[in-house]
Amino acid sequence: MPRHYTKDLPVLPNIPDRFGEANWRRFEPVLREFVKVFPAPLTFRPKHIATTTAVSRLRDAVRAFLHPANTWDTDIPVDLLISYWPQVKLIPSTDTVTIAQPGDVGRIQKETETEAIHDNFVVDAEAQPDLFKAILLCKHHEVFPNPVTVLNISEAQLVEATELYSNAPLIDNGPQGFTIL
Repeated sequence: MPRHYTKDLPVLPNIPDRFGEANWRRFEPVLREFVKVFPAPLTFRPKHIATTTAVSRLRDAVRAFLHPANTWDTDIPVDLLISYWPQVKLIPSTDTVTIAQPGDVGRIQKETETEAIHDNFVVDAEAQPDLFKAILLCKHHEVFPNPVTVLNISEAQLVEATELYSNAPLIDNGPQGFTIL
């Protein structure tokens, strides 16, 4: 069976970086597992790159591998990869990428959003005063939607936060610190 989609692809498999064999080998274990579990969704955690970059590089790897001029060896059933790949979407989240069929996309995105809403970031205001101020600024401008727990906040930091960042309310949780809503 030929290694290509029905349309001709403008990439060559020996171009380094994005379309090179090293990029293919990076994602080969993920694609091997994808073919095994299809039609179930597959979620993986990219190493050393952002999830949005991983989505692009994964697409590039598959395009290069399926190019008619490609001669790379693999134990992945190529006919299955050719059959399954056009049926899926790639969904990046904060630290994972999910390969899923369109019918699963809405459910997965909703689960990802729910997880993100419940994630609670913790900052030590004494040890990381610059980070504390940056978070206050982001919360004040409604850039950072999740609640943040603040530990070891000094009285001076509390006064400054209350005066300068009125749109980022601090809730006193007693010994558990404060929460920025």
